[in-house]
Amino acid sequence: MVFARNRLSGFKRQLSSLVFCIAAMSASLSIEASELTPAQADQARLLSSQTQWLRARTLATPHPLGVQTLSIEKQERKDQHGTRWVSVYQYHYSLQSARLLLIDIQNNEVVKQTTIDSVHLPLNDTEIEFAKSLLDDDKLLIEKLQLAQIQRSELALASLAELDVKASIYEPLNPSDVCHRQRCALVSLFDKTRTVFTIEPIVNLSTLEVSDLHPQ
Repeated sequence: MVFARNRLSGFKRQLSSLVFCIAAMSASLSIEASELTPAQADQARLLSSQTQWLRARTLATPHPLGVQTLSIEKQERKDQHGTRWVSVYQYHYSLQSARLLLIDIQNNEVVKQTTIDSVHLPLNDTEIEFAKSLLDDDKLLIEKLQLAQIQRSELALASLAELDVKASIYEPLNPSDVCHRQRCALVSLFDKTRTVFTIEPIVNLSTLEVSDLHPQ
């Protein structure tokens, strides 16, 4: 897919350091949930980074998120003692493709690669922080949020950092929606009083575009 190239280049410069710094954090959360040791997770991550992708849905276009490891999970098998089999779920933003790798930790090899015909795998922390940075850069959105607070007789926020932000993968019911085939984040925003805003932004992580779930 062709992006608005100037905007993409600008965000690349602004967000590359952000993506690098929080990548380790997102991986660690998946590791804890799957009962893997840090060494086992690092091993799985290294093997997955060395494994070529099977195919691309579109021509590869550079993207600031690159390849995202969404989760690294221990695979339970009958009569298995210890950890041997690990599942790694990834999404490649440049290729717009998701995959599952089955890794044999004991033999240090990828034994199977499966293309996943869906973009709606859960977001990792890197993607969530990326989405938040795009929202914080959207002056029109900030103005709408400020107006909503003023209408509730509250002080207008200065930045998105003052809000509690919850994001999840957005899976639209309408198959013609662009987020049906591209990774998008649905964002809920809460102020310090725990009041939720009626404004629910949708961040298209592929095109870097921000829209509203309920446009006025």
